[in-house]
Amino acid sequence: MLSNLESFVRSPDGQKLVQEQIVTEREGRYVIPVKIEAKHEIKGIVHDVSNTGATIFVEPWETVEEGNELRGFVNEERREVERILTSLSVEVGLHEKEISRDMTLAAELDFIFAKAKYARRAKPLSPKWCLLRKNEDRSCICWRRAIRCWANGRCPWILSSGRITRFW
Repeated sequence: MLSNLESFVRSPDGQKLVQEQIVTEREGRYVIPVKIEAKHEIKGIVHDVSNTGATIFVEPWETVEEGNELRGFVNEERREVERILTSLSVEVGLHEKEISRDMTLAAELDFIFAKAKYARRAKPLSPKWCLLRKNEDRSCICWRRAIRCWANGRCPWILSSGRITRFW
């Protein structure tokens, strides 16, 4: 069918009638672009008109039967694809609980790995616990280190409403 249309478009008679020497598709049918002045020269079904109105897209009568057969095959293929997808969907639906559980676990693992990736990039400083001696102020060096850490933007959880949280 396509070779018949292409040979017509390239033939001397076809070149006089067509706007361009191409075979195109409209509404699932193979058509040729025909000059509006030559619309009565080619017998067939008009499937579309160009925006300018200078070209009509015609499916010649000689290819209509082949086009119908092709459309039948396309529709049959579409129905078979739908049947297969429906069957697969039913099979997947039987395992809905397992799939939901696995998706939840995958999301949790993704969250864990995201936290680990953030921790590597942030390079946080680990807190050091200080032993307080008698009469020593509670703001020992570990808190100064925490403040330095916070000031560098590496410990976002230390902040609480704009102030450094005290843990005692």
